[in-house]
Amino acid sequence: MRTLNLLVAWTCVLGLAMRANAQEDAAVLARQLDASDVETRLNACRELARLGVKAHVAVPQLTKALQAGDAAQQRLAALALASVGPAAADAVPALAERLTADDAQVRAAAAYALGKLGPAAQAAVKPLVRAFADKDEMVRRQARGALHSIGAPSEVVVPLFVQTLEAASPADAAAVIHTLVEIGEPAVPGLIKALDSPDAAYWACLALSELGPQAAPAVPALGKLLGSKESETRAEALMALAAIGKPAQVLVPQIVERAKQQDELPAVRYAAVYALGTIGDKAAGPALSAMMDHDDAFLRVAAAWAYLRITEGEKSPEVKKAVSIVVAGATSSDAQVRRAAVQALADGDVPPELAKPAFQQALLGIEDPERLLEIVDSLAQLGPRVVPMCVQSLEEKGPLRYYAMQLLSRLGEAAAPARDALTKTLQDPSPELRREALFALGALGPAAAPSLEAVVVALADEDADVRHTACYALGKMGPAAAAALPKLQAAWTSEDAFLRIAAAWAALKVAPQNEDVKRQVVPHLTKGLADEREHVRLECAYALGELGAVAKSAIPALQQAQAEDDSDDVRTAAGDALKMLGKEGPSR
Repeated sequence: MRTLNLLVAWTCVLGLAMRANAQEDAAVLARQLDASDVETRLNACRELARLGVKAHVAVPQLTKALQAGDAAQQRLAALALASVGPAAADAVPALAERLTADDAQVRAAAAYALGKLGPAAQAAVKPLVRAFADKDEMVRRQARGALHSIGAPSEVVVPLFVQTLEAASPADAAAVIHTLVEIGEPAVPGLIKALDSPDAAYWACLALSELGPQAAPAVPALGKLLGSKESETRAEALMALAAIGKPAQVLVPQIVERAKQQDELPAVRYAAVYALGTIGDKAAGPALSAMMDHDDAFLRVAAAWAYLRITEGEKSPEVKKAVSIVVAGATSSDAQVRRAAVQALADGDVPPELAKPAFQQALLGIEDPERLLEIVDSLAQLGPRVVPMCVQSLEEKGPLRYYAMQLLSRLGEAAAPARDALTKTLQDPSPELRREALFALGALGPAAAPSLEAVVVALADEDADVRHTACYALGKMGPAAAAALPKLQAAWTSEDAFLRIAAAWAALKVAPQNEDVKRQVVPHLTKGLADEREHVRLECAYALGELGAVAKSAIPALQQAQAEDDSDDVRTAAGDALKMLGKEGPSR
């Protein structure tokens, strides 16, 4: 027992000694903050930061260092104060003042330190709110964290944010809006007040839009802004009501009137129609139906989308008309109209059984291949929804099969339900269609493995492009196509030079761990570096680099490609391959 008491006593003495030593160290370091040598002052700041709260005796000197010297000293002094924590409360005014320093790192460090002081830094709330409009993202992020750590009540913070919005630039306002959205519902009363300010109303509408249904109490105030003198504010007020949704139904008559009126800013009418669609009140039906005949194609599509939203499940002649307008918009030559229509289709309010025939009819009337490909790109945004329509086009063997397969290729794995229809297309008399079917199957990746036999048959197709594309499809299947390896190896002796290269590339993909295959493909890939087609040279260079040491025999050809190839991309790829092989090539 006596031994235990002695141990406790010695532990207490040792602890007191350590604390005393730490305080002595801090006092010595504090004096070094007044040294004439810059590096001595900086090292003192660093060492005080390591001492943490034990450096509280140095707070006065650190506060002085925070206000003097260069940016490096000020930043390190702020970080040292941060490590002290709440015991550095006396430094709050100086830290708050540094939030406006010229150097962004100093401003960020000051905000960080205030956050580490916690509730002791309440006096810095206002300057921290102003820091939300800082041009530097790091400063804004630290200010956001500091306010959270300080625990400033929303009834204090929100009015300050609103004041900031009134004088904010677009970039500054975006940061403030982000913070208000993070605060959430407690920010709504302050934003409602901001709607009364001509300078802040626009930004407040943006924040309320982000809050969505949480902003329902703002509906009456937003309704007043529908008559604002500023067209941009009118538009954003409508978008905020659209985001709020059903709680805004009381304003549907006013929104309908705004949708009917010609506005100096067309976006106001578009926003009104969009709001009617998202609010979902059938009372807007007659007005939307009338707008489906408007001269403005974008407005027609928007009205048709909104009409379909409020009449979900109905099969009236007006619904069919709305579907035909949306589909026609999706095939428009106007990219903006096309995007709006495709988004309408993506929302899922267009009945598929009505959309399919309308689509086929619309597409058949387009003769320009470039425009059809633009439409294909747009429709790819719809994802799996368009697969049944593509399958139908393939099974009916109509004139849209080529574009259906282009669309399926863009969808990748999402087009897996079309695999059987694509496989059947490999027997089509048209080489172009067989090739496109192989591209689409390749885009499926391993999911195309059940079609392996048919793709292997295509390796012997009479058309060279089909044979080459079959290699691509097998390579994209990867190890799932391992059974095709013997046929690919047989193709290495073909008189078709490109087929030899394509088959070598595919073999690497289907048997990536086969060392014999790796060695055997090197000569074919090396020859490919001299191919007349840029994309062939590029792929060969990439593949040789990935092979590693087994491809060392290709180093001279890669060095030549890096030095002499006409293509910047090929030269770069050859140089990268050489690095992977542990050999630097000559500069050109």
